[in-house]
Amino acid sequence: MTRPSERVFGAAMIAPWAVVVVAALWSVWYCATTPRSTPQTLVFPDPTAPWEFVFLFSLYGVPTAYLSLVFFLPLYYLLRRFHLISYWTIIAVGLLVCIPAALIYGRYDFPRILFFLLPYGAAVSAFFLWITKRTPNKGAAANRRPAGQSDGSDNSVSDCCSRPGVSGGGR
Repeated sequence: MTRPSERVFGAAMIAPWAVVVVAALWSVWYCATTPRSTPQTLVFPDPTAPWEFVFLFSLYGVPTAYLSLVFFLPLYYLLRRFHLISYWTIIAVGLLVCIPAALIYGRYDFPRILFFLLPYGAAVSAFFLWITKRTPNKGAAANRRPAGQSDGSDNSVSDCCSRPGVSGGGR
């Protein structure tokens, strides 16, 4: 695989896990704004146990995010082909690919489900772009350099000058 393809593949494998973070944030908001469950008015998921909320929405949020990549990746490559990659365009694509998931889950209440899914799509797409745009650390890049190819610095001079008792520079 070429280097950009490896980065896109890695981002596609890691980015859907942003759903867990968004579910945790939704859980905090839900816990703060929802009335407590009583025997007369049961609330599901129970606001007193926010981990249930995170587990529940991660349970089908992460697989849904992976399935959304079927729509997301072709649009990503189209934007990349026309040099239109930015956080704004990628988040717009992430929001756009929430529509098929909202159609599946929200057949009876589409607008409400779509509103619920939009933060997930925005987070996954922004995390995807952040992973693909990250520059590898310099040490890893130097280790991947083929043998015999120099990075432009002459180590023999710097080694000579850094040893005690050897003159040859203002170090």
